[in-house]
Amino acid sequence: MQQLDEVRDKWLGAAKAAASLEDLEQVRVEALGKKGEITQFMKTLGGLGPDHENLTHMKATADRLFGKDYYLSVLAAGRHQLPFVTMGAILGGNVRVGLEDSLYAGKGKLATSNAEQVAKIRRILEELSLEIATPAEARAMLGTKGGDNVNF
Repeated sequence: MQQLDEVRDKWLGAAKAAASLEDLEQVRVEALGKKGEITQFMKTLGGLGPDHENLTHMKATADRLFGKDYYLSVLAAGRHQLPFVTMGAILGGNVRVGLEDSLYAGKGKLATSNAEQVAKIRRILEELSLEIATPAEARAMLGTKGGDNVNF
C-alpha cells in the first residue's frame, strides 16, 4: 500500500501548507472532489456492490467470526433501501430507513417524510411476521438514553 501512503502524505502536506480557508478548500476539491485524486484512487480499490449475495456473505462471515455475539444492522442508499433492509430483517438483522439514505418510498414515489418510510418498512416486516422492536428495546440495543433522559 505504498501508493496509498504517498497519496495520504501528499494531501496531508497540502492541507497543512494551506495559508487560508480558500487554499484549504482548493486542496479539499483537488483531493476529495468528484474528480479528486483520493476519490479516483478509492475507486480503484473496489468495494461491495449492491448485490444481495454480498449481504448474505457479510452475514455468514459475521456469524463465523462472532457467533451470536453481535447485532446485524442493515441500511442501503437510494433505490436499494427497501429491498436491502427487508432482506436484512429476514436474515435476523435490525434495519434503518430514512430520507438521509433515500428520497423514495417506493419505485418512482418520493417520500413525504422519514415517518412514511418507517411506516412502509414496518408494514412490510409485519406482513412477513417479523418482530418490530419497541422504542425502549431499540434504545437498550443501542445503549442510548432516550430524549426524556438527556439535558438538552
